Amino acid sequence: MAQCRRRAKFCFRDRDFFMDEEGMFFCVIGNVHPPKRVISYLKYIPERISKSTKWKKGKIGYNRILPYYSTVGVLSTQEYLSKKKPEYLYEDPFMNILITAVPVESIKVHFLPEERVKQIFSKENRDPLEEEVVELISIFSRECGIALENFGLTGSLLLGIHDPGFSDIDLIVYGKENSIKLLEQLPQLYESYDELELLSGELLERRIKDIARIYFLEPKIAAKLCRKKMDRGLFRGRQFSIHPVKTEAEVEERYGQKKYEPLGMITISCVVEDCRDSIFMPSKYSIREAKTIDDKSRPEIREVVSYEGLYSGIAEEGEEIVVRGKLESVKNVEDGSTYLRVLVGSFEAKGRDFILPKSWLRS
Repeated sequence: MAQCRRRAKFCFRDRDFFMDEEGMFFCVIGNVHPPKRVISYLKYIPERISKSTKWKKGKIGYNRILPYYSTVGVLSTQEYLSKKKPEYLYEDPFMNILITAVPVESIKVHFLPEERVKQIFSKENRDPLEEEVVELISIFSRECGIALENFGLTGSLLLGIHDPGFSDIDLIVYGKENSIKLLEQLPQLYESYDELELLSGELLERRIKDIARIYFLEPKIAAKLCRKKMDRGLFRGRQFSIHPVKTEAEVEERYGQKKYEPLGMITISCVVEDCRDSIFMPSKYSIREAKTIDDKSRPEIREVVSYEGLYSGIAEEGEEIVVRGKLESVKNVEDGSTYLRVLVGSFEAKGRDFILPKSWLRS
């Protein structure tokens, strides 16, 4: 496996990318992985260059096989892999689901987001998109006091298959403290820099429609979600997004430490007790005062976890939320202790699960 990296070998972080031996590009999900496998989803597959080709590198074109960013979209890529690369699908004994977890031995190149930033900053002949990357990261670094080494790039820019004419900037910030710093200062940065704008007009309306359609939400709720989340905006008219990622030292859970058992779908209301991990993948909210829609108390439900990035960082401590998702029993394999959690972003829910502030449902 070729290594575009200074990180420890076989250290895969959320939103890294890798290329397999057939030239397919996968995006890494989370920081915790089974032994000798990497949990991920397939995003781009190689194709012959034609007039309709949007992404390319040298003489190779790429087709984006992921239809949209959601669990349902990821499920469609698993259907493709079941026919082409069934060995990439893994029945996980701890999560009790079928996931895409590519064997490390099948990985040809591992792309590191932080190394791509260093490469672009040291590059003499940057394209227009790369110039904007340097400008945007420089603003965030200077205004928030975050070292350049704590930024990364993911998506087509990381892979070098981007097109300056239409590609977005998918930015990563590494570390809890750095992530909180940047997200907290974003509102002020939008006010201070004319180059930075929140989505508005036709772009915002299109995003609201997409969110409502993909996640089966009422348009007014989709609109509230889009306006609440400031981690997506425009820089010089180009869309950008910000994705917090933990470093290895900040990841507390180890693979195989917990075992999850499905207990069916459930809708609850609860109060957020701790939201510090809600900005990462997966998003985690510690909760209290959980009760079902028929007002039955469920104190054993202690956590809400989401693999849908849409629901990251949308609720604050002390806020009451309504959650629809898969109820799971969580057993700590080491000490035998158990509790319940609600998982949002399961394949079983097929996009019809959610985390929403209760106040939004009243208005």
